[in-house]
Amino acid sequence: MHSPYSKISIKNRIFISKNTCIHKLFQLSLILTRIISHVNVLKLIDMKKKKLSKEYLRKKQLLDNKKFNKSMLISFTILFLIIFTILIFYTYRCDTLFFYRTRVLYGKEVPPELVCFSDNKMQYHETIQIEHNNKIFYICSNSCKHNLTSRFSKVALTLDAFSGDTIYKSNAIIGLEKKRNPKVVYFKNKVTFNQYYRKKDKR
Repeated sequence: MHSPYSKISIKNRIFISKNTCIHKLFQLSLILTRIISHVNVLKLIDMKKKKLSKEYLRKKQLLDNKKFNKSMLISFTILFLIIFTILIFYTYRCDTLFFYRTRVLYGKEVPPELVCFSDNKMQYHETIQIEHNNKIFYICSNSCKHNLTSRFSKVALTLDAFSGDTIYKSNAIIGLEKKRNPKVVYFKNKVTFNQYYRKKDKR
C-alpha cells in the first residue's frame, strides 16, 4: 500500500513540473519577444537606410542635373563666342588685316599687290595689276589707273627714299614710311632699303 506521504510527493512533483514548464514557457516568450523586438529594430533601421538612400539618390540626381545644366551653359557660351568672333573677323576682316599689316610690315618689304602706286599707300584689300609701257603697276581703282596713265612720268617714277635716285615704282622695293601709317616709300635695291631703316632706328 502507498503511504499518504508518497501521494503528497507525487503532487509536489507534478506542481514543480508544472511550474518549471510555465517558467520555461515564460522564458521562451521573453526570448521570442526579444527576437521580435530585434527584428522590428532591424526593419526600422532598414527602412531608415532605404529612406536615406532615396534621399541621397534624389540629391545626387539634382546635383547631376545642376552640373549638366552648367556644362551645357558653358558649352553654348563658348560656341556663341566662337561664332561671334568668326562673324566679327569676317565682317571686319579687311580692317583687321590692315591694322595688323601697318604694324607688322614696318621695316619689311611690303608686297606690291597691297599698294596703290597712284596714291602711294598700302590698301585695305589687294590692288589690281595693270601693264603700261611694258611695266607692271598696281592700282586700286579706275581713277587711279587714269591718273597713272595720263600722268605717267610723274606717277610711275619716284625717288629712292634713302639715296634720292629716280626709279620706276614697278622695279622698286616697297616699305612703310612710318609704323602704324599706310604711306609707303620706294627703294632701288635692298641696300638702300636696309640703310633707310637702320637710320630710322637710330633716331
